[in-house]
Amino acid sequence: MTKFISRLAPTPSGFLHLGNIYNFALTWNLVRHSGGTLTLRIDDLDGTRCRKEYVDDIFTTLKWLGFDWDLGPQTSDDFFQNYSQLLKIETYRKWLSNFNGYACECSRSQIKERTEKLYDGHCRDKGLALIPGKSQWRLKSESGESDIVLWRKEDLPAYHSVSLFEDLEMKTNLIVRGEDLKEASQAQISLASRLDERGAIFKQAKFIHHPLFMEEGHKMSKSKGATSIMYLRANGKKPQDVWLAIASRLGRDFNSLDSFSN
Repeated sequence: MTKFISRLAPTPSGFLHLGNIYNFALTWNLVRHSGGTLTLRIDDLDGTRCRKEYVDDIFTTLKWLGFDWDLGPQTSDDFFQNYSQLLKIETYRKWLSNFNGYACECSRSQIKERTEKLYDGHCRDKGLALIPGKSQWRLKSESGESDIVLWRKEDLPAYHSVSLFEDLEMKTNLIVRGEDLKEASQAQISLASRLDERGAIFKQAKFIHHPLFMEEGHKMSKSKGATSIMYLRANGKKPQDVWLAIASRLGRDFNSLDSFSN
């Protein structure tokens, strides 16, 4: 059996909810069942939404529910001092020199005005300079897909760049995501195909895109106020209540993984 190397990768942009815990539980079970290695990786590069109270909630909730992990921060202070991705901006910047991209000044509204589909390469041949606050850095697609943003106008690396970099560093061979993130997986596979043998190894990783955990018929979302584990805990719920809420679904999906792969 393959020993899976994977991660719990919450974004501290809101309080954790049942959908997050469902994903973590599926990942945790697969890694532990294989005798593999699990890392806690907190993706905190969204400076406009990431807050310390959300980081605190990650540790409180994971420990309240009994999760363990092998690598990564153990407390909020440990995270901010030693693991925050904001500490590695220059490392990401240097790594992105592997990709021959171009500066783009198009806003989302401008792109939407021109096309309802993929980015149309409007700035590909303009020779624009990468200027913080004004332009972003894109990678020209080689397969007809939209040109991927590698570096954001906020002078920060984009999610796809950082996620791939961290997975390569960890030698991740299992990535568990909701089915709404299939495009994100494809973007990272596309990026990996531009790299050396480490990129080739990443392309062989097992990807599982599971059905979403719904609330009142809608995808659970931090930004749309999904019921948080913190709220449930404050209103007298116990860890077993949370586990009962996801147990039947988790058991069904854990035994049907091949239908969700890649």
